[in-house]
Amino acid sequence: DKLGEEFGNSMNMIIRNGQSLLKLVNELLDLSKLETGNVSLHSVNGDVINYLRYISESFQSLAETQKKGLHFLSDVDSLFTSYDPEKLRQIISNLVSNAIKFTGEKGHIYISIHKL
Repeated sequence: DKLGEEFGNSMNMIIRNGQSLLKLVNELLDLSKLETGNVSLHSVNGDVINYLRYISESFQSLAETQKKGLHFLSDVDSLFTSYDPEKLRQIISNLVSNAIKFTGEKGHIYISIHKL
């Protein structure tokens, strides 16, 4: 029935918003830890270029719905190194979401990777 479906949709939205809020609170706590020097890294060895590409692709549909171009450019196809996936995801997600937010319609955002 339609009322049950609307209730289910509303509950799903409440759950998603609650999860987003919890994620933001946890990120604030991580920032506090960073400021006090109590951050622990959980490094993995892997292809950081592939991981950065994956993160940027997760924002592609958001950029497209806002009529903005999101481009991932790298002068190397892969770079195997040690990195903390969660910390890197937080940093890149924050930068890309802000770039999308503050870029005008039909604007372009470039994520450009250069190996020095």
